[in-house]
Amino acid sequence: MTSKNVGKIQEDTLVNKALARAAHDMRNPLQVISGNADLIVLQAKDATLKFYAGRIVEYAHYLSGIIDDMADFSLDATLDGDVETFGNLILVIQEQCREKAESNAVEVKFEVQFDENIPALVCYRIGRILSNLLDNAINACPGGTVLVRVEKESDTLNIVIEDSGSGLNYDPGLDEPVLSMSRKGLGIGIVCSLVQNLNGKICWKSQPKSRAEISIPL
Repeated sequence: MTSKNVGKIQEDTLVNKALARAAHDMRNPLQVISGNADLIVLQAKDATLKFYAGRIVEYAHYLSGIIDDMADFSLDATLDGDVETFGNLILVIQEQCREKAESNAVEVKFEVQFDENIPALVCYRIGRILSNLLDNAINACPGGTVLVRVEKESDTLNIVIEDSGSGLNYDPGLDEPVLSMSRKGLGIGIVCSLVQNLNGKICWKSQPKSRAEISIPL
């Protein structure tokens, strides 16, 4: 390996570490901003205050997606060659969504028929996809149900997330669905980007339930 190539690898490593550190340092204060704005939305009686707090929440989600993309980019090299057990990821996702599901009286059902080791970066990205879609689904169907189904067919991982809330206004000519106000800023764009990064496909279906069907090659 030439000294030029060694220098390039070292430079890339430093960039990755810097991005990871920046993403970490920005995520914590953003969570405080988002969390407090969420409380204002829930407790405020003044419609104007509730509206502006909702805007803060919306753009906090948007910034969170940018930060996650930075972290995702920095992981390309650091997770190269590592593997994770998919079943462990599902346990983490279940725990992450438990509190929000309970507060919204939503029953989340997991039907997972896959528990193999997969590349850590792929596992991380699938985790972000599941987190964003579950957050979306739970918000959209208070008092309802959300189903998460995962199974492997040949060399493809198939994921379905379906909720009993209002359907999506989806035009197949667009890259992503047109969302009602209740679904804006909740990670749909991030999901589309992540699926594309994994060389996968996503299909949105509407009425009478909202349903996302994702296929990811392994």
